Amino acid sequence: MAIVALTALAYQNALKNDYVNNWDDDKYVIVNPAIKSFSTENIKEIFTNSYGACYLPVTMMSYIFDNSFFSGTPETYHTTNVIIHLLNVILVFLFIRSLTKRYEIASIVTLVFALHPMHVESVAWISERKDVVYTFFFLASLIFYIKYIEKSYQLKYLIYCLILFVFSLLSKPAAVPLPFILILIDYFYSRKLFSVKVIIEKIPFILLSLVFGIITIITQKNNGGTIMAPSFPVFDRFFLISHTIIFYIVKMFVPWNLCAIYYYPHKINGFLPFEYYLSPFVILLVIYGIYKAGSFRKYLIFGLLFYLSCIFMVIHIIPIGLSITSDRYSYMSFIGIAFIVGYFYIFLVDKNKKIKSTLNIIFLAIAIVFSVMTWSRNEVWANGIELFIDVAKKNPTNPHAWAILGNAKRNNAKNNEDFESAIDAYDQSIKLKNDAEVLTNRGYVKAVLKNFTGAISDYHEAVKADSSYGMAYYNLAVAIDEYKPDYPEEVKIYSNAIKFKYINGEIYNNRGVAKFKAGDVQGAISDYNHAIQLVPNFAGAYFNRGLAKSTAKQFKEAMDDFNSCLKIDPNIAIAYLNRGLLKFNSNDKPGACIDWQIAAGKGSAEAQNYLNSVCK
Repeated sequence: MAIVALTALAYQNALKNDYVNNWDDDKYVIVNPAIKSFSTENIKEIFTNSYGACYLPVTMMSYIFDNSFFSGTPETYHTTNVIIHLLNVILVFLFIRSLTKRYEIASIVTLVFALHPMHVESVAWISERKDVVYTFFFLASLIFYIKYIEKSYQLKYLIYCLILFVFSLLSKPAAVPLPFILILIDYFYSRKLFSVKVIIEKIPFILLSLVFGIITIITQKNNGGTIMAPSFPVFDRFFLISHTIIFYIVKMFVPWNLCAIYYYPHKINGFLPFEYYLSPFVILLVIYGIYKAGSFRKYLIFGLLFYLSCIFMVIHIIPIGLSITSDRYSYMSFIGIAFIVGYFYIFLVDKNKKIKSTLNIIFLAIAIVFSVMTWSRNEVWANGIELFIDVAKKNPTNPHAWAILGNAKRNNAKNNEDFESAIDAYDQSIKLKNDAEVLTNRGYVKAVLKNFTGAISDYHEAVKADSSYGMAYYNLAVAIDEYKPDYPEEVKIYSNAIKFKYINGEIYNNRGVAKFKAGDVQGAISDYNHAIQLVPNFAGAYFNRGLAKSTAKQFKEAMDDFNSCLKIDPNIAIAYLNRGLLKFNSNDKPGACIDWQIAAGKGSAEAQNYLNSVCK
């Protein structure tokens, strides 16, 4: 099919893209051990956990497939995404042709689905594979439902439809609206919607939607899905929802100024931007158009309800996340709007055959324009830096846009110049808003550049901006230790970080070191105990506790800790050195010399001195 070939060409440059490693690609694939290979443990991990506040084990299994049978590189992941998108292009064509029996309508809908530049987010972003995977099973399910209707209601086709629906739900919760679309297909085929047969057919689908809907709500709640969303009164939410509904329709026809993040609007003098208040009237105009559509009404209703059912879960009745809208939500929903366009094409051509050539030229031009725009949009998604340069350029007065660009530059920095560039982005963000997290991140980069006075200043400013921001306290203590150690002060600062819920093994280990150096040996041991409890394989904490126990003359316990340290990490030279000292003081000179020999081999000059003076 020509559209498939053109789509493959339009997405060819996406195969060269890297990770967006500061926006989900890290937790989904880069540092996710569960997707590295097929194993019972990994499969159990995937089926019992959520990722990105979503339960999507089938999608996560596809990442395992990439790693087990291919190289597991960015190119591999991108190639798989594009291949699945191409398969979806074919399924869209089959679905619409099966539904309408019109090749022209199927071609128009497929063209929009395949090449629309808003769909780049779903295809060119590794972490958004869930979109293309759930859509694959979703469309296949719809095709089998049409077969079920057209093959005299043979039960096997309904069962296939249900099984594919389960796979779609396990790929992304966005599959939940499928039962409603099945009802829309019934409406399209003029079935009696309230007959016993039609209702019974839908019961298992509706029950599955309810179950996965509840799972989604729970995972969103447990993962803080609403934390970053701004708060709006109910009156404003009505206009936000109206704007969201109209936004995607407008973008389908005018895909201009696309962005990875469409931030919630800022109210000026208590008012939203004008277009938000205009949106409900546009919706009323559409409803009036449906009322006056005559014989075309059925197709308008089907297409618009298909569109609305696909976006219903993401119109932010309750504001969630940073974006009021997202390009990826157009992936399935545009099928409904393009369906209307396809029928309008048929309506015009059937009335006037002469117009067909002109319309075909127009659609060919649209295909070319969409292809060029898709190619260009793929380049924006090349990596995190390029993506968030684009976000910052399109949102120059939004502090978050600059902050996330700073994070991208920091995470991808290869030299001091790159780190300085990250600081420049953080500077822009801080000029717009004095945010504790951004100040802390800028301080971290300054510390990497050995500008400890600048880092300490930023951490102090972060604490002033938000006295409960635990990470700022933690980083402040680390910077003081590296610049001018003040162990009692460091203990106080680490304690503040813990007080404000910044708790991990590292912070207890660091506070333990500060306590030990300040002379509080038992307090240090207590902190090392906490660190090991939080991170059982924390080799450094075992070593530090062994050192503290040696000082406290708990020699047997110290020996056990050094043994545990070296069992976890056999490359810590100083652990061999200190274990050797314990052995020597316990009259095990041969054992001590063996440990010192290993330590010396790993570069310990002190161990070499003991070898020369004691082990001759």
